[in-house]
Amino acid sequence: FFRDLVIPEKWKNDLGQVHREIAEYMTRPFRKDQVLFLVPREHLKTTQITIGETTRLAIKNPELRFFLCHHKHKKAIKYLAGIKGFLMRPRVVELFGNLLPEDKYRSDNLEELTLASRMDLSIREATFTTAGIDKEDQSGHFDFMILDDLVTERNCNTGEQLEKGFEYFSSSLDLLDKRTGQLWLVGTWHHPLDIYG
Repeated sequence: FFRDLVIPEKWKNDLGQVHREIAEYMTRPFRKDQVLFLVPREHLKTTQITIGETTRLAIKNPELRFFLCHHKHKKAIKYLAGIKGFLMRPRVVELFGNLLPEDKYRSDNLEELTLASRMDLSIREATFTTAGIDKEDQSGHFDFMILDDLVTERNCNTGEQLEKGFEYFSSSLDLLDKRTGQLWLVGTWHHPLDIYG
């Protein structure tokens, strides 16, 4: 049901077995704490996992903290824009209410979003926080780290680029809640020595 809300109408006829398997995995009561989703380009992996599944979980539990990362911070900001756009859809508002904050400062923030339905105001981190390999000074503790396209065809051509990806991956693990955190690596395999290999 939720997948039908997330996937744009124009792509619904293109859904295949991989999308059903991802949806089935996501709705299992028990999931592993580290998951690698390797899916070819143009298969809606970001729409279904990074935007759709994180939004579904946040609606269900607004106290959760999601770290959304891409190799370029600007792209992670687009993920958040996608989440905000989804939450503004009339059918979503009808079903779940207006979950975007009323406060102009908080609603205009491009880098993070705290759902209006969050009750525990002592939580420091936003519901969704964006990041990128190219962004310094990332901090906090997160329930979910979604590292989506840390490796692309543009950043896996030299040993130095590959090493930067490994270093970022390694250091970002410190941000994951040690008790309950889940790490999702979402991407497309580009190089035999990249972090997906």
